[in-house]
Amino acid sequence: FVVFIAFSAQAQTMQVKGRYLYTAAGEKVVLRGVNEMFIWSKDKSGKNILPEIAKTGANSTRLVWTTMGDPATLDSLLFNCIQNKMIPIVELHDATGNWDKFQLCLDYWKRSDVKAVMDKHHKWVLLNIANEVGKVTPNDTFRTRYIDAVIQLRSAGYKVPLMIDAANWGQDENNITATWQEIVKADELKNTLFSVHTYWAKDAQKRLDVLVKKVVADTIPLLFAEAPQPKVGPNCS
Repeated sequence: FVVFIAFSAQAQTMQVKGRYLYTAAGEKVVLRGVNEMFIWSKDKSGKNILPEIAKTGANSTRLVWTTMGDPATLDSLLFNCIQNKMIPIVELHDATGNWDKFQLCLDYWKRSDVKAVMDKHHKWVLLNIANEVGKVTPNDTFRTRYIDAVIQLRSAGYKVPLMIDAANWGQDENNITATWQEIVKADELKNTLFSVHTYWAKDAQKRLDVLVKKVVADTIPLLFAEAPQPKVGPNCS
């Protein structure tokens, strides 16, 4: 069944309400899909790859991009993703594990040509600010940096949902559980969600159980944007 939430006539983007994501029309969405490294692909626009991903039943694709990406190609990539009935989650990979390049990502998003592309697809696109920024990061630093990032992007005119990865290569769930309320409070649109990448080498099941219980109890808008496959990726056995 489909759950409908009444939004105002002003709703033109996807919306975060409580711990759930909804379309502009008020349909609850449970994201399921894959990550694809389009920026390093021979098929950067996804013309051939995205139809194949859609065959899996995915309703979204996390589109790996960088600040070297051409906005015109990004436009085609978002278009092709939506045409294949999938929600595009576009992220920048430049600052992976490195806070020093975080502002580089924000400056890319704020470019007029990039924003024009994102605005063109505003009804469906999710903006994943930056992939896995920073190594082990104190919660105070994480909070301060992302409050500033959200303010910068809202000041630039973005209305789409903003997605924030945990630090320590996306793995530190405590970054999010300790700071999410203050970050959302700083978002004038209250349209922010968070992601954890569960490449956990130890106590993975225990950590997952504790996190899921907290997400439900505290109504945290969180998703798992990356997860390991057996014998694939770091920390996987």
